[in-house]
Amino acid sequence: MNYVKSSLRLSGPASNLQLNEALKRRQAAGETLHHMAFGQSPFPVPDTLAELLGSHAPQAAYLGVSGCHQLKRQVLAANQAREGYDHFDESSVVIGPGSKQILWLTMLCFEGDIFLPSPSWTTYRPQALLAGKEALPVTSHFEGGWKLTAPSLDEAFARSANQKMLVICNPDNPTGALYTPEEMRSISEVLEKHKVVLMTDEIYSQLTYPGYQFHSFAQFYPQRTIVTSGFSKWLSIGGWRLGYGLFPAGLAPLLDAVVSACSQSHSLASVPVQLSVAEYLGSHAGDVGRYTEGCARILKCVADFVQKELTSVKGIKCHKSHSGYYLFPDFNDLKPSLPQLKTGQDLCDFLLAETRVAIMPGSEFLRSHHDWSGRLCYVNFDGGKALQALESGAELNDEFVRIYCPDVYAAMNSIKKRFWESTNSKKLLPFLLFFNKPTS
Repeated sequence: MNYVKSSLRLSGPASNLQLNEALKRRQAAGETLHHMAFGQSPFPVPDTLAELLGSHAPQAAYLGVSGCHQLKRQVLAANQAREGYDHFDESSVVIGPGSKQILWLTMLCFEGDIFLPSPSWTTYRPQALLAGKEALPVTSHFEGGWKLTAPSLDEAFARSANQKMLVICNPDNPTGALYTPEEMRSISEVLEKHKVVLMTDEIYSQLTYPGYQFHSFAQFYPQRTIVTSGFSKWLSIGGWRLGYGLFPAGLAPLLDAVVSACSQSHSLASVPVQLSVAEYLGSHAGDVGRYTEGCARILKCVADFVQKELTSVKGIKCHKSHSGYYLFPDFNDLKPSLPQLKTGQDLCDFLLAETRVAIMPGSEFLRSHHDWSGRLCYVNFDGGKALQALESGAELNDEFVRIYCPDVYAAMNSIKKRFWESTNSKKLLPFLLFFNKPTS
């Protein structure tokens, strides 16, 4: 007998977590791999924040389901200072054990269709399935910087007669793209035309790189924009599990339903974690600013290096990243040179076998299986040593990457030496034989 709901039989565990565990096992067994397939902060938890968690550990009593007042106030203050909007108040905030939980419970409670960009984060579509909904993809393209456009959204929304929710990540995972105010205004007009609820995942906003400016869709479409975010990326506390959602007044019934679902599922986020983060944000603002600035500067240096190295190879296209941990290179121009490879997964398997570099195929991000794109995470380095070097006056350049991010540097060398240089010189036979071995 099959005890699994028919709608969930094709779903599985989060592909990024599953691949990460598999690669970690191979590394633990002594295999040399350049693990660039999982987006986790490479930086240490700030010392003061770790100490605060210890001091708040005895706080074991239940607090309110929607979160403690201290943390709600800090979340509002941080968002208002950075974005300038003031239409959220304490009653707008729900705190949860990671923004992933808030995202899923909101999809679960929403009545209507869920629209997702293609590409989009690996978890959005499975969450929609868990919520009993089919995700409807809206395709973006390399030529448009992997960003949705007003015309494409207008066309997609027109095909549905139901209520609609668009889930978007800005700054984006998996592409590192960042929407401009002009793009947001144009998209907001379409959202208003179709009365779409927008849920914008802003988990990487605090890591926007120097030279770029983050803007929230809540500034341009305040009436129906839900903002979700958390602390795992920019405070490096992914394992602590703490995130939040901000709901506008017009969506108060949806927020009430989400809070009710929280009470019936996880009850509340960890109290010591909530209190520790609240105190850190409120009493150590200078430390927070220095820490996030240092992390963003280092990540930009590494991202620019990787993008430069990849695009130095004929046949690889890749936009620069504006925030976070990711690049989304396009390898489709290499297809004529590698006729034995059919799918994006074939390409990723090929890379892992021949260069020891692990990335995730675009098919995990709502792209076609025959699309040769993939997400590359450039966080396989010791962020603690990198921060110390930056604080000691090290210059952020390619030499910094070579010294303080040696695995990233080696991965790019491995790709160029063992794969792309061979492609460019048409010495492909050893590689093609790998995918054409006779079966025994």
